Amino acid sequence: MKRLLCLVLLCLLLLLGGCATLSSMPVRTLENVSLPASVDTSVFTEDVPAALYFRYWDEPYLACEWRFITRTNSQSYELALLEELLSGPSAGSTELTPLFPVGTRILSVVRQGRTLFVTLSPEIMGRYADEPVDWQEYEYWLTEAPLRRRLCMQSIVATVTENCNVDQVQILVEQTGSVTGSLRLKQNYFLDDSEDDVLVGPMTRSDDMLLNCEQSMHHFLSLLQAKDWEKLYRCLSANDAMTAMERPSYNDFVAQMKTLPTLTEFSASTPTVSLDGQDAIIQVTGFVTLSNLHRVELSPRVFRMTRQDGLWKVSLAQVTEWMEVE
Repeated sequence: MKRLLCLVLLCLLLLLGGCATLSSMPVRTLENVSLPASVDTSVFTEDVPAALYFRYWDEPYLACEWRFITRTNSQSYELALLEELLSGPSAGSTELTPLFPVGTRILSVVRQGRTLFVTLSPEIMGRYADEPVDWQEYEYWLTEAPLRRRLCMQSIVATVTENCNVDQVQILVEQTGSVTGSLRLKQNYFLDDSEDDVLVGPMTRSDDMLLNCEQSMHHFLSLLQAKDWEKLYRCLSANDAMTAMERPSYNDFVAQMKTLPTLTEFSASTPTVSLDGQDAIIQVTGFVTLSNLHRVELSPRVFRMTRQDGLWKVSLAQVTEWMEVE
């Protein structure tokens, strides 16, 4: 009996010792295990090329700036495109100017068929910072104020139709207060004395406001005919690729132009643009009047235009060679 009792006590001691040993062993839990950091695949960005249209200096034209825009997967391409347009031209595009009143925002962009519906914030209806309250009293602003608004809307239409597979744009404006009327842009936005209830329908592209190759040459010849030396100087290329000559100073340019006869008539053919889109040729004809009032027909001249910073330019040498008359 004593032997049996000793065996039972020995077994109990072994069991208790084993439990103590197991309980003292470290346990590996998730709290002290280093897990790899999770990768957030819900957001990504991409850079895509885009053609954006801004005003060319203070003139009645829009010119194109090519640049890359960044969009996220939570943005539509159209929304990213128009937000970039509202941000204005890049710092390097010194010949381009923004067109939207301060504070204007893109609230929504919705595509329906071949039409893009763009909703703008109410700031679009406000005055520009430099516009006087009594703008109707000034001859300059009677032309400039409506022109700005036409260029502003056309910059949206030109940018959208150039980059997106749509034909027209319907502009909507967010209503404030308890207004229950249509969101469509009202015609009086263009300052044309229209009634408040006249609505603007879908707008299409107006190529006569875009400074493309053909329009650039027509603009250049119009300035030459008007002897607007300051604006004409802007249109000259920085250097002539054919002669490797740089553009002269403004004073030297004016002095040279005053020695030429007066351009009275001109016409230009449809340009032929190179495959890379950076060069073009266009044939120009015209008449000049000499100092003795004698009218002379100029020989047809093939002008070579080049694209510099997205804008079509003409070299001075081509102009002087064409207009020099014996």
